[in-house]
Amino acid sequence: MANEIVSSLSNAAPNIPAAVTTPTVTELLDAAWENYSQSGVAGNLKPFVVDGKQLQITNTADGLVAAAWLTPGKQVVISYEGTLGNTPSGPSPAFLIAQIVDDAGIFYGPSPVVGETAGLAFEKEVAADAASQGISASNIFVTGHSLGATIASYVAENTGDGGIAFESIGIGPAVGTKGNGSNFVSVDTYGDAVPAYASNETALGAIAPAAGTQPLYGQVLHVGDPAWQAPLSLEASLLAPVALLAGKTGQVAAELALFAANVLYHMPLTQAYALGVTPPPATTLFGAGLDLIGVTSGPVLNVATDTITQLLAYIKATDGNTVASATTAAAAPTTSAVSPASLRQGFVDAMASLAPHPAAVSDAGLGVRASDGMLGLVASGAGFRQNIHLMRA
Repeated sequence: MANEIVSSLSNAAPNIPAAVTTPTVTELLDAAWENYSQSGVAGNLKPFVVDGKQLQITNTADGLVAAAWLTPGKQVVISYEGTLGNTPSGPSPAFLIAQIVDDAGIFYGPSPVVGETAGLAFEKEVAADAASQGISASNIFVTGHSLGATIASYVAENTGDGGIAFESIGIGPAVGTKGNGSNFVSVDTYGDAVPAYASNETALGAIAPAAGTQPLYGQVLHVGDPAWQAPLSLEASLLAPVALLAGKTGQVAAELALFAANVLYHMPLTQAYALGVTPPPATTLFGAGLDLIGVTSGPVLNVATDTITQLLAYIKATDGNTVASATTAAAAPTTSAVSPASLRQGFVDAMASLAPHPAAVSDAGLGVRASDGMLGLVASGAGFRQNIHLMRA
């Protein structure tokens, strides 16, 4: 079906006690991870069941894939899928295309995309069913990774729900909404170009949207190694002419190039490692281990069992930055270096994938110049990332 919501107000289980704590970091990341795997297993969470079926949605019109879960503390967690196109029925090119369209809409402007508004409508369905089972609105939480994190942020802003967004791209600030972000955390991994694109972050300089137009929602927690941020900023400065010459199209093209070159910092395994969360086993969907690719080195902030309340207290105490006292581990990153030719081609492909713009230099030409400039810095011995990483399909 194009739009399938498993929902009902009948046969509700009465008198579920109110939760006394929020979900933990692990529970929220497990729910976000399950959106990708569609394994039906999300750590110690159980499906939020109505009439014998889990409350979930798959909608090809807007690419929304989401599910509701119940924690041991009787809170409801709604998780939204990022850009992958996997559904309970299996991988779907139609869903993936719809999600990419949502991504493009978010990159180009802060106006809500259809995936965000559909995600909000699903939350209202879940909230109604939860209320009929004795679960109050204050015990509904949202989460997701990447595009799913952005949808979760939008939903939280419009409902007041608490939650955690893992690597959101940022959303336009709204007026008159219920959420003020005081009960919500946006996790931003150093070196990841996606959350760095938000207007309240600084790593991308001129490539990022104008100040105040597309910030990360809630309280921001930076994780990973702060040293990963400087190379990303250097890459962004080399690509800044793309944005200056080509306006919004160049801005988005530069962001795509930065994402391609730093994608491993965006992967869920990276956030799991950085937060001290044990990742789930590899799934059959990603038989090659794609769901277990990421950076597994650098500081570890051991907050796996922390509630959102505890995480917010940590952010307040540290201004949301990884601190020296965080536990460090010696595991090597599961990354692979690429050749200069591959790097150049990655930039060229990212530029060429967008509509032509009225710049004096072609997209491909800008890509070659940017990549050659970066490689020149590496060859000259400048303090630049030793390996530029690309995830290979």
